[in-house]
Amino acid sequence: MEFISERVRRREEAKTLDLLAFALDRAGVDRRAWATTETREDLPPVDDCLCLYRDGASWVASYTERGVWREIGRFPLCNNAVEFFFWHLTNATPNPYAFREAWEAESGQQFSLVE
Repeated sequence: MEFISERVRRREEAKTLDLLAFALDRAGVDRRAWATTETREDLPPVDDCLCLYRDGASWVASYTERGVWREIGRFPLCNNAVEFFFWHLTNATPNPYAFREAWEAESGQQFSLVE
């Protein structure tokens, strides 16, 4: 198994969240319906919103309504959480990675596991 530094992993996760935002925008999902961030504490005040954030070693999808948080999914990998989050908001296939080439062309970023 190849070792990936924490810095590289976090950088790739940030790109994945950026790709998710791009895909949700392209799919026409209202930006007020969702939020993603590194940790729940980093989220701005949100209500009636699906949220995706890191909780220790897991990624959590939660729904907040009237100040009450309801966890609807917990995932060991960012990629699994992102696919669930995208599907939950769009109820559509393909997953957000179908937008990867357009995202790379527009953002100038690419995924890699090397520094």
